[in-house]
Amino acid sequence: MAREKTSLETVDESGAAVAPASHRITDELVRVWFSAVDGLYPVCYRMGIRTMRVARRVWRVGRRVFDPVFAALQKAWEFVTRPFRRMKQSRQQAAKEWRRGKIWVSRGWRQNKLKGVCRAVAMPFVGVYKARHAIARGLTVLFPLLAAVAVALVLRYWYSSTFALRLTYMGHYVGDIADEDVFDRAADLAEGRVAGVDSTFAVDRTPELELTFSPKDDLLTENELCDLILGSYGDKVEELCGVYVDGKFEGAVDSEKKLTVLLNSILANCADTYSNLALSDVDLKFAQDVQTVNGLYPTSAKLSLTEMRTLLTDRAASQKWITVQAGDTAASVAEQNGITRKQLLSLNTDVTPESLTAGKQLLVQEAGAYLDVEMTCTEIENRSIAYKSETVKDPSRYIGDNYVKIKGVPGVRRLTYAVTYIDGKEVSRKKLSEAVTRQPVTQVNAVGALDAGGGSGVAGDGIARGMIWPLPSSYSVGETYGPQYGRFHNGIDIYGDYGAPIIAADGGVVVEANSSGYNGGWGLSVLVDHGNGYQTRYAHCSAVLVTPGERVSRGQVVGRVGSTGYSTCNHLHFEVYRDGGRIDPYPLVAG
Repeated sequence: MAREKTSLETVDESGAAVAPASHRITDELVRVWFSAVDGLYPVCYRMGIRTMRVARRVWRVGRRVFDPVFAALQKAWEFVTRPFRRMKQSRQQAAKEWRRGKIWVSRGWRQNKLKGVCRAVAMPFVGVYKARHAIARGLTVLFPLLAAVAVALVLRYWYSSTFALRLTYMGHYVGDIADEDVFDRAADLAEGRVAGVDSTFAVDRTPELELTFSPKDDLLTENELCDLILGSYGDKVEELCGVYVDGKFEGAVDSEKKLTVLLNSILANCADTYSNLALSDVDLKFAQDVQTVNGLYPTSAKLSLTEMRTLLTDRAASQKWITVQAGDTAASVAEQNGITRKQLLSLNTDVTPESLTAGKQLLVQEAGAYLDVEMTCTEIENRSIAYKSETVKDPSRYIGDNYVKIKGVPGVRRLTYAVTYIDGKEVSRKKLSEAVTRQPVTQVNAVGALDAGGGSGVAGDGIARGMIWPLPSSYSVGETYGPQYGRFHNGIDIYGDYGAPIIAADGGVVVEANSSGYNGGWGLSVLVDHGNGYQTRYAHCSAVLVTPGERVSRGQVVGRVGSTGYSTCNHLHFEVYRDGGRIDPYPLVAG
């Protein structure tokens, strides 16, 4: 019995049922999938077996290597923590015994109050006796820790202490100092503070010194020792803030804060002299070593702020000259006088390092303010980078019709300097960085290369080859040569667009090039002598592109169409001269 065809089946030519195309594609994909699985399964199986074998081997090797290490670490941990574990057990046992003791005391109190009191008094001793082993174990841990702390304290004491000198001044113990130089410097400071104030004051330079061992923090500095020495001066000294310039005491005021404000104001006033400069990262300071030191100073050395400002700003340093000794060099002389080699040479412009001879007088200090203000800043300089030029030919323009195709632009190089000024004069300059902030743009000059007809193709050859039409862009002629409107017209007028190029009818030398003015009605005009008795004139131009004496070739642009002079529209008035007389130009250029 024949099977009935379903709605999804089709029938081929023989009448057999055929499955739909979508079913056939699905069956094919399933067949390909199972074929791929059958092929990949053995590969995956072998890779899995091999991976398991490698993993087992790595595990066995790791066990052999790391098991002894882990075991050693475990034993070490147990050894270190054993005392603490025992202490924990002892603490737990002590807590249990404490609970038992409370029960024991409470039972005795219920039986007889006297018995309870006796048990309460005896309880601590009983507890200590029962915990004697735990206490012993705790002490075995505590004693090493206490020993370690003691060693650390001893080492800290020895590290923070040093051998020193015990100073006794004028029969009184003053303190400990590091060495004798500390006392000498302190004595110099004390004498410097009193110098010029009291000539009777003198420091005992023979104090009593004994070797001792003292903490480093307890050692006296020269400033502290100076105050102690001046303390023997009695009520003639007081606590002030002194000013030292290059180590020399200048005076003192009653407040360090006020003195700091005064010094900053002096710097700020000097900063105004640099306000016109484009500077950044400005750092102002005194060129000299200016220090403020709090301490004891003679009362007579005390100054008001106004007196201190006058002292520091109104006094002027005079010029200082030195005589060069045998063996001196520019570097050694500069170093001996606290200046740089560059400063020395700038002060003595007539001297070079090679011309330095013994006996020569050198200026090492200019006359100026007592306190020099040194300013270090960052200065930025932009330098121009010249652009290059190149020339290209423009075949669309006639020879001589030149123009700038791309205008050149200079580049910019940014230079950053660290500059040092002293009293407004530059003493050093160091380049910090250099960068090109804008690249130069090459200028492209285009020159016309279109030959109007039979020329050499080169501008300025000056060779006469026969005349050609002077306005290639237009052949529209208005007035011709001859009588026109009751007057004689000496040339031909060729109409053209404003600015259209006018070319030389033949090669020659420019005789006239009138680039401005009315010029007898011609306006801007050019006259070219061709050297064979012929001359040509090009009038009413808007621009003249040649100069007198310049050699031009046939077809070279000499001007542009305009309406200058006696003219009513844009056109070229073209004339031809033969042996000085005008002739009709049309027959010469029309062919």
